[in-house]
Amino acid sequence: MFIDRLYIAFVIHFILNFSKPVENLDYSIFKEIHIKKLIKIAKSIRNSNSDWALNSITNICLKRDDLIPFIQAEVKKSSGVLKAALSYSISIEKDQNLAFKALEELLDLHFESLAKEPFKLISHMDKLDWVGREVLFVKLLKLRNMKLAYCLCERLVVYGKPNHQLIFDIGSINWWLDWFTEYFESKSLEWMFIDRVPSFISAHITTDKRNEFIKEFNNPKSKYRNVLIRTVISKINGLVLDDFTEETITYLLDDLKRPRSEFYENRILTNIATETFVNERLIPRLESVENIESENLKNLIESIGVKHKRRYLI
Repeated sequence: MFIDRLYIAFVIHFILNFSKPVENLDYSIFKEIHIKKLIKIAKSIRNSNSDWALNSITNICLKRDDLIPFIQAEVKKSSGVLKAALSYSISIEKDQNLAFKALEELLDLHFESLAKEPFKLISHMDKLDWVGREVLFVKLLKLRNMKLAYCLCERLVVYGKPNHQLIFDIGSINWWLDWFTEYFESKSLEWMFIDRVPSFISAHITTDKRNEFIKEFNNPKSKYRNVLIRTVISKINGLVLDDFTEETITYLLDDLKRPRSEFYENRILTNIATETFVNERLIPRLESVENIESENLKNLIESIGVKHKRRYLI
């Protein structure tokens, strides 16, 4: 049976990663030529199997450290994300300094050169230990490349370990809110950016910085309110009604007049509403609203009911 040479990287990864020890795979079959072909696949910008090729290299080298020098030779010829990914492949559970040093090289790239980097390879480095590297992480985000940002944040947001909390000093909240504002104004299609980066921020900042975002949202004159309601504030866990002023609650209720969006649905009220708030503020409001606001309010009450494990009669 013919198997596409690019797809073969996935097949090798699947066999090596999911085979049981009792199957006693023979790693001696792998030669220098196999490593070189996998590296070639990993270097292919348009190839969706790059991750699988790098994962295959990692699995092979864990059993065949005699093949590592061939990857090390390629590392010396590489740069940026590819260099970091190859370095990571041969040091996943050892010294990750080479991978981090390669990522530091991104800080010196011109914006146009940076945009050409194969950021998808970052997903291969899913066990990078950022403890002690927090400053580098923030510096990489502040290169202001959306693809790089969400690829970095993806690993912490989706696959991060809850018992291994990382706290980052992100600096001025205005810098981030300006970036998010630019995203919305540009009508960018990079929706993962506006989901992952605010999620990262909300989960990995100090309590003081969290309170800065809340204070900004409570400011009726803030130019960032419309951005905050769709990003950081909607991602922060543990918010309660008392975190917000009465004027801000009114602002949140008025937001129900807007059409909902698949990616930007406001769930703040769902998370902070109490049973009293539903009965005294939301259900009575149904009598005076119509059209989109009425539909959104009903959906909101239903969502709160699910969270409260009860059904509110409307």
